Amino acid sequence: MSTTTTGAKIIIPPPELCAERQCAEDERSFLTSASGVQYQADTDAIVLDMRSGITITLPRRLIDELARAPQTTLKSELALRVGGDALSVPSLDVDIAITGLLRDLLGFNIQRKGGQARSDVKAAAARANGAKGGRPHKKDAA
Repeated sequence: MSTTTTGAKIIIPPPELCAERQCAEDERSFLTSASGVQYQADTDAIVLDMRSGITITLPRRLIDELARAPQTTLKSELALRVGGDALSVPSLDVDIAITGLLRDLLGFNIQRKGGQARSDVKAAAARANGAKGGRPHKKDAA
């Protein structure tokens, strides 16, 4: 088996653009990460304490993966994983991304916020790409 090189270049973005991207990632992580989770048996709900200070109470019946789970299992095993980005119930082999859960239940995608950010650095990068001819045309499928 032989390897063919196509002459592709790896372009490392300027530090300013990397800093903008990191800032957007940090903000998104702050908005979508939880600092605590608990199951409330009296209301049959999952309570998320978000890092942003918001508390979100979600009826368990709306979360398909947990709707039929035994209450005792949820009381003892419901936990946060991946730095507060996911709910986990190990014995049920359930891991639920919080961003996906909020998107599905609330109808919006908070992750898009970073891509919609406007900055001087992002505008300059877009102009520079446009000066090079912009996005390449798609090749016709035969």
